[in-house]
Amino acid sequence: MSENIITAHNDGTDNFELAGTLWKIQVPGSETGNQFSLVEAIAPPGMGSPVHRHPRADQAIYVLEGRLDIVTDSKTFSFAKGETGLIRRGTPHREVNSSHSETRFTTIHSPGFFSDFLRLAGTYVKTGAKVPPSSTLTLAEARKIVEIGLEFDTEILTPLDELVGQRK
Repeated sequence: MSENIITAHNDGTDNFELAGTLWKIQVPGSETGNQFSLVEAIAPPGMGSPVHRHPRADQAIYVLEGRLDIVTDSKTFSFAKGETGLIRRGTPHREVNSSHSETRFTTIHSPGFFSDFLRLAGTYVKTGAKVPPSSTLTLAEARKIVEIGLEFDTEILTPLDELVGQRK
C-alpha cells in the first residue's frame, strides 16, 4: 500500500467513550500533520457534550443518521441525516442528541488535535462492545479532562462543579 493513501481500519484500536458517546477515530491528526482529523460519533438519545470551544480549530459536522442539535449561547441549530454544519473556531457550543434514537455523525476538526484529545480524555472501547452506561465524573476525572482539553484545543467551558455528577 502506498504511504500516500490512509485507510481507516475498524479494528477497534481507535474507539473511545467520552460524554456517553462512542467516538471512532477514522483519520487521526497525526496522519495529516495535524491539518485535520476525521472522527465518527455515535450518540445515544439524550447524550450531549459539555459547553466547549475549539480556539484554534474549525469543526465541520455531517449527520449520517438521526438528528443532532448544535447549541450555542443564543440559538439551537438542528441537523438531520445528510445535513452539514460548520462551527467556526472559538464558538462556544455543545452537541446534543435530543431525539429518541441513536445519532451518528462525522466531525472534522482543522487543525486535527481533537483525535489526540479523545485518545487521552476518553475511555478505550473494544470493537463490537456496547458503550457502557456512563457513570458520574469525579472531581479528579473532570479536572483531568479539562486539562487535557486545554492542551489539545478543546476548552471546556462548563464549570467543574457542573461537570462533576454528569455522565462521562
